[in-house]
Amino acid sequence: MKGPLNMEQQNPKYIPTKVYSTINQQDLLFAKMALEREGIKYETQNENFSALYPGTSPLATIDVLVNQNDVERAGEILKSVFEGKKEK
Repeated sequence: MKGPLNMEQQNPKYIPTKVYSTINQQDLLFAKMALEREGIKYETQNENFSALYPGTSPLATIDVLVNQNDVERAGEILKSVFEGKKEK
């Protein structure tokens, strides 16, 4: 098989589950950095499409997905990141 492998092909037990959605590129960056810092693998959907159509369009929504086994931990991490952001 040629070409890059997606997470499902690398790990057959991988079940992608959405943990976060945003239309804001800056919020997406915060989410990705927080997950990377904690060692949680993730993937995004519609990231490139949203760059073509920025703004508040539902078409521009970017989803962050993690393995089903990491959903609870990822949710806690993202909650702490964005609660802190609101307080500032």
